[in-house]
Amino acid sequence: MALVRLIASLCLSLHVLCGIAAAQDLSVDVSFAVEFIPVDGRADALCTVNKRGSDVLSAIVWRHNGTVIQPIPNRIIIDTDLVIGRSELEIDSVVLSDAGTYSCLATFIIPNGESVIASATLRIATALVVTAAEEQDFLEGDIANLTCSAFSFPSPAIQWFRVDEDLNEIATLTGRVEAGDEDYGVYRIPDVERSDGGFYKCEGSYPFERMSVIIQVFVISFPEILTPPLINFEVMKGDNLTLECETASQRPPEYIWSFEGEELSNTSNVTVGEVTGQLNVTNVTFLNTGTYNCFAENNFGNDTQNSTVVVAGSPEILTGNDTVTFAGVGNRAALNCSFLGYPPPTIVWSKLSGGGNADDADDYDPVNLNARLSINTTNGSFLIAEAAGSDRGIYSCNISNVHGSDARFNLTLNVIEFPPDPSQLRVIAQDDRSVSLGWVYVELNTLPEYRRPERFVVEARLDDNPEYELLDQSFPPNHTAGILAQLVPGTQFEIRIRADNLAGFSEPSNSILYTSVATIPQFLFFNATPLDDGRNILLQWELEYDGGPDVVLFEVEFRDSEGNLLDTFELDIDAGSYLVENLEPVTTYSFSAVALNDIGPTAPITVEATTTLAPPSKPTQPDI
Repeated sequence: MALVRLIASLCLSLHVLCGIAAAQDLSVDVSFAVEFIPVDGRADALCTVNKRGSDVLSAIVWRHNGTVIQPIPNRIIIDTDLVIGRSELEIDSVVLSDAGTYSCLATFIIPNGESVIASATLRIATALVVTAAEEQDFLEGDIANLTCSAFSFPSPAIQWFRVDEDLNEIATLTGRVEAGDEDYGVYRIPDVERSDGGFYKCEGSYPFERMSVIIQVFVISFPEILTPPLINFEVMKGDNLTLECETASQRPPEYIWSFEGEELSNTSNVTVGEVTGQLNVTNVTFLNTGTYNCFAENNFGNDTQNSTVVVAGSPEILTGNDTVTFAGVGNRAALNCSFLGYPPPTIVWSKLSGGGNADDADDYDPVNLNARLSINTTNGSFLIAEAAGSDRGIYSCNISNVHGSDARFNLTLNVIEFPPDPSQLRVIAQDDRSVSLGWVYVELNTLPEYRRPERFVVEARLDDNPEYELLDQSFPPNHTAGILAQLVPGTQFEIRIRADNLAGFSEPSNSILYTSVATIPQFLFFNATPLDDGRNILLQWELEYDGGPDVVLFEVEFRDSEGNLLDTFELDIDAGSYLVENLEPVTTYSFSAVALNDIGPTAPITVEATTTLAPPSKPTQPDI
């Protein structure tokens, strides 16, 4: 009996199917119907006792990992027949904890107390799990390792497939690597190309299940723009504009759209597709005509492309009605009729016939174009090379293309003629730095508007200069007198005036010769005062030189009582004082001062001063 128990225990510990006989032909067999049972499946085990005809069984007991198994309705069922020596174990809705060693112990009455035991192992198959990153990126030219992981018990097999967008299998692929306890499949693509991008299927399988995941592979490459550029792409005003910018890279690069060099951003009518590369502009206007640029960039580099768009539609004149344009006679004149529209419109300029209604198109006659009269077809302007009085009048501008027309009326051109000449220029009064001038001119209200001056200008020339120069000062057109100021004193001028307007200058008036008044500085006082210290003299002065040039030199000669020159000082005229120091006590000195400007020097002024006796020194304290 001890030997039987020892062998039974050994079978149980080794998880093997075995039977042990207590006698020569007494044994028991245990087996499961299948090797692996999936979770929620059913496990069926059979225990068969091999006995002699005279043997009588008293019990057959099932154990799980050494614990006696008790029946559970609808879960664990045990069906035993002791007569024939057979017992069936049925386990429904298997769970992971059901795995382990199952033993069958048969006990006999005859032979008395004998028993045999056998065991078998139940393995639970774990659920299959297949995982992978749904999107995997690879750089063009690199080695692409497509990976997915599959886990189950028993271990699954992994197979790779190339599939289309509808997940239909296109080809079966090879490539598998196992590492440690984790099973994973790797499909390697050396030197990956753009054509390798797309959908792949990784499928894991084991006896109870198949499972797969779909992986989308992106091959990141230089973002070459594939969409052909648009040249003068035409879109109607009010329609929507869509521009594409598809690139070769399967991962969308960063897109930047610009219009006429300015980067575009999302607005109420502009949508920039930063991922799709598509640009949408709703309800386009003529202002959307121009060059659009798509710039695509990723880690490989960038690409750029220009497309030109023209917005077509009925032309629109930007200039308003009732405008007035001024031009000088003989000068270039331009009447504005700027517009937007495509195709480029036909432009017709007309002039109002005498006595016509400026708001009635039928009262205008088309202008006959020639070398002097032309139309700028780019901006619609009516150009007159040399405006004449006959060009004065009211004009209209009419533009049209296949989509429609627009017109503007009552566009006035006022050709300004040279103003009349001033006369009888004379000097009314003058002072040191200015002169008051007077002249004769016609009454302004007797002149037509196109001959009225805008100002009177002054021309002058120095006596050594043959050319007149225009001075900065000017006088209003309703004045016949004015003051010419800030003149250089002592300078002789020849002066004349002209009337000026948009046409240009009138002929000059008579000229007059004028010499500005100049003065030299004058001393108000010049004093020399000895100080009480007996060795210093304070010089003080004040000059008057209003109306003349500024003093450029102020000089003082310093002499002793015998007339010997001791020193010469160049002083600051505006300082007003100067201290002469370290002189001899009780000594007479003389000081002569001269001030000089551009006109000349002052008469010298001389003063004398005698230093006083120096005060006695403070006595020293005698030594004790």
